[in-house]
Amino acid sequence: MKAFKKSLCVVLSALMLVSVFAVGSLTAGAASITSVTIDGIFEPAEGNRFDDTAKCETDGYTIDHISWYDYSNNKWMTSSDKFVEGTVYEVNVNVKADDGNSFADMSSVTGTINSYNATIGKVTMEDPEQYLNLSYKFTATKENTEISSVAISGLHAPVAGSKLDFSYNDSSSLYNIEAFEWRNPDTDDIYSKSYIAEVNTTYQARFYLTPKEGYQFFDNIVATVNGVKAEVYSVSGYTELEKAVVICNFNAGDVVTEPETTEPATEPATVEPKETTAPIDEKSITNIGVVSVVEPEIGEKANDKAYPFYGSPFNIQSVAWYNKTDGYMMMIGDDKFEADKTYTARVWVSVKSGYSFNNPTATINEKTAKVFEEDGYDKEISLLVTRDFSTPAEQSDPEMITDVNITGVVEPKDGKTPSAKATGEENYFIESVTWYNSTDSADIKAPDIFEKGKEYCVNIFLRPHAGYRFNYNPKNTNELNINATVNGISANSFTVSTYSKGEYIHINCSFIATEADIKETTAPVEETTAPETTEPPTDKSTEPEETSTESEVVTTEPQTQPDTTSTNPIVIPTIPEVNPTDPVVIPTTPEVNPTNPVVIPTTPEVNPTAPPANSVTKKSANPIKVAAKAKTVKAKKVKKKKVTVKPLTIKNAKGNVKITKVKKGTTSKIYKKIKVNSKTGAITFKKGKYKKKTYKVKLKIVVSGNDKYNAKTIYKTVKIKIK
Repeated sequence: MKAFKKSLCVVLSALMLVSVFAVGSLTAGAASITSVTIDGIFEPAEGNRFDDTAKCETDGYTIDHISWYDYSNNKWMTSSDKFVEGTVYEVNVNVKADDGNSFADMSSVTGTINSYNATIGKVTMEDPEQYLNLSYKFTATKENTEISSVAISGLHAPVAGSKLDFSYNDSSSLYNIEAFEWRNPDTDDIYSKSYIAEVNTTYQARFYLTPKEGYQFFDNIVATVNGVKAEVYSVSGYTELEKAVVICNFNAGDVVTEPETTEPATEPATVEPKETTAPIDEKSITNIGVVSVVEPEIGEKANDKAYPFYGSPFNIQSVAWYNKTDGYMMMIGDDKFEADKTYTARVWVSVKSGYSFNNPTATINEKTAKVFEEDGYDKEISLLVTRDFSTPAEQSDPEMITDVNITGVVEPKDGKTPSAKATGEENYFIESVTWYNSTDSADIKAPDIFEKGKEYCVNIFLRPHAGYRFNYNPKNTNELNINATVNGISANSFTVSTYSKGEYIHINCSFIATEADIKETTAPVEETTAPETTEPPTDKSTEPEETSTESEVVTTEPQTQPDTTSTNPIVIPTIPEVNPTDPVVIPTTPEVNPTNPVVIPTTPEVNPTAPPANSVTKKSANPIKVAAKAKTVKAKKVKKKKVTVKPLTIKNAKGNVKITKVKKGTTSKIYKKIKVNSKTGAITFKKGKYKKKTYKVKLKIVVSGNDKYNAKTIYKTVKIKIK
């Protein structure tokens, strides 16, 4: 008895170390966590082994470790121990606060395990602000009802010449069918829903099962599929009570007579010509760009999210993940990515109406992927795109992205349609590129066209590759610390959604639509006049004397505009003897005065000494200067009447100035209560009651530019204190 009491005291002392009060205070400015929710603990039942998995759906913290304590035997449970009915067991769940967060004082934190109120304690030898322990005592119930047999019905066996059928009867009071696949039993390849079964070929049906509450799988399960004996396996990494796989093989047999009679009518005779003409068909898809696949992060669950690149002519049918290292098993339910393993993402894509695939290449998250090819695969309907991802040897903090430099954006020109082209960098990928008509406050996309002089904003949405995060402020996860540029122009950056922690951002930048490039229309004329005759060179012997007094005109104009003659009235295609490369001397046209090449009587409205057509893009930077100054408003005064403050000082603006308020960046509580003067930037507060605090107002200043200076957009955030 003394020995028992001594061992009990040792155990209780150890437990006291787990439950002592926390010391220290919260890190200043850190997000304080006051509630923790843990679900998915498999509660103890007779004969079961303990479960060390759980769900943690709330943002701000993650599960660090799970352990079980056996009070009857005064010991921590091992993986070989089994629960005994009526015995008390305590589960201990250690949680860790994510970067930028911390737990409040333990007296202020509440928590639940499987919806039961949990005891909050300290994790020994760890920082109480970053680690917390939740515990709850369960009394083991009688053993779960054993599932001794599995009988799956309703599966349509493969028929040669027909597509594989994926329907089956999934109604059972004992278990759930989480997923189903048809596979090649020799290569383990997975078939798609459009695959056509071949003659005398074996296909493997694979079902993934989980037991319902109160039931569990044990060894020696008898299973059948459509009455045919099947094999049962435990999913790698799981005990027998959690997940099971039922596998059964079927042979497609010979093609029956009915499909043979219908095959000539459906023979792809009409499809073949389409494929031969596909390279010149605008409806032909030669590249499959899949984005927003959530890449593997150690400890995270697989995600079935994916999208085609913005404006793509195909749809995403489904996304599935497979543990390639451990036998190519499908990830389902609470499966999580592990360190130092390879996972394969499989994405099924289908064409939109009127389009067809034409031996396409593919990318997933802007990196090369494989297009899954199989005999009998109907390319006109769907294709399978795969890519492997490898996790690092151990979990580590993500590398922060501090700079984003987007290039290749096609800037707006009058009469042109918006383009989704853009080029990023290695540590992140571009999810989509959209345009917004800021002048008319409306979205714009093809076939809409840009209009000269109007302002357009490009929005580029980005996601980091695994192991990276965009640099965010730990004190405010919605505040980014990013230096962003688009085509070398300073851009704005924002988090897309709350609690994204820099995992999904968008940047934007404004452009004023310029005049369309005239080079494109004059290029054909230039080609017809390029093959010059030998006559001009013979006459050209006298040119040096005639042009020596006007050498500036001769030497400068070809340098500024060597490849276009759109502004040079001397290029007249109907007069072959004119030399387009030398606008000064025209020996065969009497109307030109060789001593004064500026005067051309036949076309008086054109000035050949005027700046080249493309000189608008050689303009100078707008010298506008904008200064913002913090302002103060008295709460008593604004309570009685509206109050106006002028926080901006604008100097050297070349062109018209327009100022507007920006919702993203302005304190939400005052956004609708203020008005901004579009010319001066003066901010007017409506009469009302305001809390005494400092508010932020983000302003957008756009200067239109003129014939000498470019347009420019500047953002300023003004602080206004109400006291």
